[in-house]
Amino acid sequence: MLLGGTALLLTVVLFLFAFRNQNTVQKFFEQNKTELTAIAKDILASKSTDQQSLSGVSQIDFWDGEYPMIEFYLESLGIGSSASYTGIYYSPQDIPLPFQNADLPLTPEDGGYSWKGEGDNYGYVKRLAPNWYLFEAYF
Repeated sequence: MLLGGTALLLTVVLFLFAFRNQNTVQKFFEQNKTELTAIAKDILASKSTDQQSLSGVSQIDFWDGEYPMIEFYLESLGIGSSASYTGIYYSPQDIPLPFQNADLPLTPEDGGYSWKGEGDNYGYVKRLAPNWYLFEAYF
């Protein structure tokens, strides 16, 4: 019974953490949408993240491909195989995409989409506004 209670507690804690992260990301997006959009358009034109930064964003990545995306990392926790990442990405074609534009299928879930990679890698994306998505990735 103790093991079941521990698993339930862990599930509740993870749910609350994810909910808090989504609210934080939504708020950051609403407060910085103009700057985020300008940076995304500059990156799409140059295909480079050089010289791009925004307070509150720890990393910006450009992922080219059939459906390019620009990821803005807001929170990174852990290292290696126990890391998690939370942020926002810009999708010029307004298409939901998995973390780092990986070739993984998306499954509708909780108003957004989930993806599952190898091993225990998984994540979630949710549309915030036209062309903009929240992302969470866990490894």
